[in-house]
Amino acid sequence: MITSVAFVSVLFSSVASPPSRLPAADTDLSCKETPAENLLPSVVGPMAGSRPAWFVDGGDYTWEHAEQAVKTLWVVARTSALVRITGHRLDGPGTAKFRRGQDEPMETEFVIADPSVASAIPGGASAEVMLAYSFIPSHVFYSSPGCWEFTVQVGSDEVRLVREIKPAR
Repeated sequence: MITSVAFVSVLFSSVASPPSRLPAADTDLSCKETPAENLLPSVVGPMAGSRPAWFVDGGDYTWEHAEQAVKTLWVVARTSALVRITGHRLDGPGTAKFRRGQDEPMETEFVIADPSVASAIPGGASAEVMLAYSFIPSHVFYSSPGCWEFTVQVGSDEVRLVREIKPAR
């Protein structure tokens, strides 16, 4: 099943066509972000995405440089299926990089072999929430500001999430 949706963000819907990019008055492109919903309010902030994958990244992040890490929590429906995440810029050149832990290398593909085993346990998460979701912390590195799309594959399912990264003023 392939679900294509657009993205908005906190340390972390409907089926839609790929994000549209329309010229704005100042010649910038408009970025249609994936809507965020407060699906697990006692556990994490608003999550952008749709079943089986969402993310939370804090929202109002502004880009300063490519080495700036953005804490990002990936939330996936509880499964033992392989999760594969990639990201690229829609409105120009650029590939997102990912890092699991502080001392691990950056990669252009974030692979979680078994999210049910790799899951963190967020504060406030009940046993029922932990049976329904896995919470995978990471750092995302954006090579430039712009409109970014993530492809999240969870087993045979795929979700596309769009996030606009604005330049620092």
